Amino acid sequence: MHSLKKLMWIIFFLFWITNCQHNHCSSPSQTTKQLSLRESGTGSPGGIPNLKATCYMNSVLQILKAFYLPKVNEKSDELAKPLQALMQVIQDDREAANQNEAIAVFEALHHKFGWTSDYESHEDAADLMDKFLDWINIPLAATNTISIDPTTKEAGAPSDDQWFNYHVELPTEREDLKTIQDFFNNSLVPDKVMAKLKEDKSDRALDRVKRLKDLDKLYKGMLILQLKRFATNGGTTRLDDRTYSKDFVKIKIDKEVEEPFHLIIKKEQTFENEKNFYYKLVGFIRHKGSLEEGHYKAYIKKDGIWICYNDNDLSTVSDVKAEAKAKQAYLFFYEPIQLKRNP
Repeated sequence: MHSLKKLMWIIFFLFWITNCQHNHCSSPSQTTKQLSLRESGTGSPGGIPNLKATCYMNSVLQILKAFYLPKVNEKSDELAKPLQALMQVIQDDREAANQNEAIAVFEALHHKFGWTSDYESHEDAADLMDKFLDWINIPLAATNTISIDPTTKEAGAPSDDQWFNYHVELPTEREDLKTIQDFFNNSLVPDKVMAKLKEDKSDRALDRVKRLKDLDKLYKGMLILQLKRFATNGGTTRLDDRTYSKDFVKIKIDKEVEEPFHLIIKKEQTFENEKNFYYKLVGFIRHKGSLEEGHYKAYIKKDGIWICYNDNDLSTVSDVKAEAKAKQAYLFFYEPIQLKRNP
């Protein structure tokens, strides 16, 4: 009888093992075992190799990992599989991604977004960031605009311009604008526009008032600012044969912005006009170089420490150094601050 019971337990155990393997049961260490079976990447744990000129992609992927990973993991299309595999490797800065994993994501971007297939093409990180944010379907905020007659106070119909990241101009001729707060506030100053109101037959000078809308709907409340460091200068030139040529030159604006670590949006600057919004900087992407060539790095604050993600090389930086680098950044990721109220 004892031998029979022992035999039955052995049969049950073998059946359980077979059934578990068939249904892909996992043990707590399964992820570790899966990672150990892959070819290890080179460089710092958490890094991504540069395929030639893909530093812009690597910077964006680090931002996605830090702030938008739950949304990435919700996806299940042809881009999701290689991207989630790479994210699993670099999550928590645990392992370095290998070249094949980076290639798989790059090629999936081409098939999903029609993105460039050229590893040497120097692309804009902000453009790729927009593609990803649209793909993970994060909620949008908007700029609400309304035109008002300064004399009669008659107003036209309002319009909403939705955005993933809020664009802020860098007017180089304005020496009075120095801080990130200055440039942001300047972006919402009413300006003049020639337009019609209702039954007007001709345009008239109106005040165009802009306010931000739906900030509370942003994913995790995170605000993305994009400083417009890439601009176009030039105009139309008349040639000797009485034809005209358009002579436009793309330039990069290297002007530094002071005090990038904090930002306040006053309630008067919002459509809802209910409360102030307070933000702290938790990540940024910086581009060094010209329009034709250069290098991207991502900086992310993790557990109170700034980390520089330079492809497959990671290093910690002080708050002082991070602030110096942020002054030259062009994509800023701000996290909302909940202020404590006095009882």
